[in-house]
Amino acid sequence: MPSNKDTMKLFLFISLCVLLLAIFSYFTTDLSDIREKEIFFKIRLPRLLLGFIAGAVLSIAGLSFQTIFQNPLASPFTLGVASGASLGAAIIIKANIHFEIFGVSASFLGAFAGSLLSVFFIVSMMRLKKTDRSYTMLLSGIAFSFFASSMILLLNYLGDITDSFKMARWTMGTLDVIDYAPVLRAMPFLIVSLGVVLFYYRELDIIIFGKDFAYSKGVDTEKIEKIFFILISFSVGGIISVCGPIAFVGLIIPHLVKLIMKMRHIQLSIACVFAGGTFLSLCDIFARMLLKTSQLPIGIITSSLGAPFLIFLLIKKSSK
Repeated sequence: MPSNKDTMKLFLFISLCVLLLAIFSYFTTDLSDIREKEIFFKIRLPRLLLGFIAGAVLSIAGLSFQTIFQNPLASPFTLGVASGASLGAAIIIKANIHFEIFGVSASFLGAFAGSLLSVFFIVSMMRLKKTDRSYTMLLSGIAFSFFASSMILLLNYLGDITDSFKMARWTMGTLDVIDYAPVLRAMPFLIVSLGVVLFYYRELDIIIFGKDFAYSKGVDTEKIEKIFFILISFSVGGIISVCGPIAFVGLIIPHLVKLIMKMRHIQLSIACVFAGGTFLSLCDIFARMLLKTSQLPIGIITSSLGAPFLIFLLIKKSSK
């Protein structure tokens, strides 16, 4: 059996190979051509970087939620955080609100407000029902996701063709960017999400054995739960505001990482960064290669992979 260090090195090596593959897949002609060089450095490379950051943040979010709530089905999407963020951003699009203050856009504020709304709803439901908190959390998230989806459909119906197209295209998830401004806006969310896991990794290592055990070891589980829910939701909302909702990355990657390696959360979080970024980079390559005349939205690719994975987890959980 390979050691944890060897496994981590393998993760880094595979991630590097995939990133190089993604970069080389962008080479259509010689970069000595000025136009092609500009396209590569202003469109294709920023797209690759944004995809890596988005995949990393969503993977860390899934890892955090699965540990905090001790539920293998917990993720930004199953908890309704992503749906809330999508609803908030859709409202901003429908209202045609455009502003930016200190680099913070209206769409980000809408997405963040929507994610906090979902957090408030789920926490309120968990307080009402003291027992089976994990299942209450999951079912509340699913219920809120349905509500948010119905509101987005209503906004689509009430909007004109332009607004409906913008909302529909945005809710599919996209990495279409020009220049490095979206990458710079997304980077702080990776720092926040990774930073909070690294800061509280000891507490996470204890919580994974059960909240009663963690409480006996002096860990304030309710405080940790609130901190993670707010900060991780903040990061997820920020990423969604930049590239739209990209489903199931936070569900698939943490499970695969934990399946491959049995490590502490300080190593698991770093592995999720590279695995999540690599996964979304591969999905982006596949999305560009699948259609010759156009590019498939990356959210469609991740959803088609995540749906059967979720069914597999449900079957596996029910068989225990």
